[in-house]
Amino acid sequence: MASAIRTDTPDSVVGSRNELRARQMRIAEITEMIHVASLIHDDVLDAADTRRGMDSLNSAVGNKLAALAGDFLLFRAFSAAGSLENTEVVSLLATALNNLVTGELMQMTVTPAQRCRES
Repeated sequence: MASAIRTDTPDSVVGSRNELRARQMRIAEITEMIHVASLIHDDVLDAADTRRGMDSLNSAVGNKLAALAGDFLLFRAFSAAGSLENTEVVSLLATALNNLVTGELMQMTVTPAQRCRES
């Protein structure tokens, strides 16, 4: 803890810490874009009228524009991820998105009887 509050840290270390913090913030922003895109797509697939007590995007603008908005967010997220020039981050985000889509497909293809058996 004491080293975390030292004021005599070399500028090179402070600079690298600031850069790391900025990259971490960018990854958080990218993750949030993917999350919002997944919510938009989920509302389209489920024909949801509301999201958290408000009109869903697809309810407000229609399924086509909502789906394109979700696609746009995904494109921007992965474009931003690519600009980080960190293949591990891009790979982790791609794996997370793959798992998300796989889960949605599983949810859509499981019958009510299968849901009861698995509960």
